[in-house]
Amino acid sequence: LRGHGFGEIGFLGGLPRTADGIADSDGCCPLLRRPVLDALATCHPDAVIALLNALGRELAQNLAAASQQLIVLEDS
Repeated sequence: LRGHGFGEIGFLGGLPRTADGIADSDGCCPLLRRPVLDALATCHPDAVIALLNALGRELAQNLAAASQQLIVLEDS
């Protein structure tokens, strides 16, 4: 999915991956490792804040979608 990320749970929480990403065609996937983000925070804290806010929004959207799916499953 263009513009979407994965690995945010492990990235933010220092936890093992909870899922794998598999591409069905060639593409490019930028990688950001936690030590790089930590180093970036020293020089560009506003950029890191913006990135973490974006990750938080995406996590919140994913959590809301999962909660909705649970409600649908409970009702069926």
